[in-house]
Amino acid sequence: MRTHTTSIIIDARTGDAFAFLADAERLPVWAIGFAKAIERTGENRWLVTLAGGERMPLRVDADLATGVVDYVSLPEPGVEVPAHTRVVPHGKGTLYIFSMHQTPDLPDEVFDAQAAELARELTVLKAHLESACPL
Repeated sequence: MRTHTTSIIIDARTGDAFAFLADAERLPVWAIGFAKAIERTGENRWLVTLAGGERMPLRVDADLATGVVDYVSLPEPGVEVPAHTRVVPHGKGTLYIFSMHQTPDLPDEVFDAQAAELARELTVLKAHLESACPL
């Protein structure tokens, strides 16, 4: 299984970045290629409308003390596909680290496209966190 890890430095306080990222309702704001809409279905449980219109259950595991914000897709019962992320202090700002994992059934070209999209999404995230705009 392949993985792709990338990071971005954000000029925002670590606590603010963590709060934004741990709030799953914000996913459609910055993860624009992944989440078109999201609705709560339970404690730390969500239903994400994907770009193609499919809906996928998602769990968000967040811990401020460690900076963990893991997004765990639940495509079918008993199957978990995690995206491990960390929010880390970096000077006066934040380093955000995102690791995604290719599942055995995901073609290389789709995984590569998802990795490219992630780079765009992190740029959007950075813009939202560094802007005074209240979105």
